[in-house]
Amino acid sequence: MRNGAHIFTDTKMAAAGINRKRLSEYGAAVNCTISDGDVIEEVEERGCMRAQVRMERGGRLKGDLIFAIGTPRPH
Repeated sequence: MRNGAHIFTDTKMAAAGINRKRLSEYGAAVNCTISDGDVIEEVEERGCMRAQVRMERGGRLKGDLIFAIGTPRPH
């Protein structure tokens, strides 16, 4: 995180527990777009879970990444 890694999580609860101010001091950030319209749209098209779509998208990004995976449940 001190190298500016971005944290991707599939739950709002996990994102809420991360100190964003401290992360920003290192150029890092936390991202949880599980409820974004484009994620929901893709889920409806593919018939999968939002967490799956979000993690797949995060995995395509370059740079240092940290994935914080929450408890899976159907959406």
